[in-house]
Amino acid sequence: MLNSILPTILFFDHATYARACHQALCGASPNEFTALGLIAAIGCIGAYFILHWLRKRLWADWRRVYVVCLYFVPPLCVLLLFALSVAILGEWPSTALLSIVSLGTSLLFTMQIPAVALELVFRPVRPLRLSLRCLTVLLAASGFFALSQPERDINEVVAAARALDIDIGFFRLNLASLAEGVATGVVVVVIAHGTVNWLGARLRSSMHLPPNFSLAIRRILDITVWTIAATIVLQRAGIDVKAIATFVGALGIGLGLGLQRLAASYVSGLIVLFEQSVRVGDVISAGGIKGRVTQMTVRYTTLMGADGVEALVPNDALTLNTVLNQSWSDDNLRLSSSVHIDIASDVAMAKQIVVGVLREQARVLAEPQPAVYVADIADGRIRLEAQFWVADPANGQLNLISDINEVVLRSFGEHRIRLAPPLPRLAT
Repeated sequence: MLNSILPTILFFDHATYARACHQALCGASPNEFTALGLIAAIGCIGAYFILHWLRKRLWADWRRVYVVCLYFVPPLCVLLLFALSVAILGEWPSTALLSIVSLGTSLLFTMQIPAVALELVFRPVRPLRLSLRCLTVLLAASGFFALSQPERDINEVVAAARALDIDIGFFRLNLASLAEGVATGVVVVVIAHGTVNWLGARLRSSMHLPPNFSLAIRRILDITVWTIAATIVLQRAGIDVKAIATFVGALGIGLGLGLQRLAASYVSGLIVLFEQSVRVGDVISAGGIKGRVTQMTVRYTTLMGADGVEALVPNDALTLNTVLNQSWSDDNLRLSSSVHIDIASDVAMAKQIVVGVLREQARVLAEPQPAVYVADIADGRIRLEAQFWVADPANGQLNLISDINEVVLRSFGEHRIRLAPPLPRLAT
């Protein structure tokens, strides 16, 4: 990588600079190195406080400007302190030492420009941001080391790194290919992560795709993007992708026997998402669990019960078992409520009162019309059962039945409709 990047960013001969760099490093006194280290340390400390001050003022509204400052403020602080020391101390640093500092800073700036562009465009998460920033420093240090070898050309330095073999299990790598694979891996992962997030946001905001389709397509895109990214990284690292494919295939056969239930859940998840047999917001009953669907992933579906407890149901349970979906064609749900009245009470009046109460409830649908039936006559009791429909079962069922019962009890008292007395307990 260095043998292709460095010649395009340097405007002087490598051999000439390498000899000057070697002479400066050999001729510099310990005091000069100590002074350089002190300047670098003070510059970094000053950059920390400057960035801390800028973060308070730029993070909320000018986050991208702060990201640019985060990369370029530290080396600029070191350069300014170095220039200030030259202005104060006069001929303290030699010309060769000045060229070393200027080249090192130029290399760092050059490596940071694509890193800043990647971070601004793809917005990686914190671990990826830190990896990207560390990579710029390592690449600049590697370039500085390669250019400071007076007896070798850059190609010779890279060839020497390729000659250092590293054995990792079944694979044999060299130092250059391993370093190139790590560097490529950081860049590719940042791009893949940003691409996946961008595509996911576009699919979520799409008004033309059902939510289930959007989720299924996102999962397929995730697998596709990360597979391509892994292939690119392995190829740049010098690892034979065909050998890995053979190894993974053999491993997959063994794992497939033990993880077939997990694989079935993933496949079933895609089937459920594309068929839309279950959607977020539906009220379903599956595997003896009833609740409202709050989340769907490729592996499981989350059901929230009436008590607020969430259950994670594997997706294969939705394809292999019978699923009761109250919201399949619409959200209408029939509810019922019963009341026992005395056998001597006016049944017609009681039915009229209950129907009137149902029609006064805003959540009870007018069509289909609510109705009251004489469901049972036994032991001097008459059981009236009211049946009615609601269009918003997610807003609660027991609260509506409770409101209806309270109004019915009050109306029965006003019209002298007597409730049936409790049945006598059997002697034990």
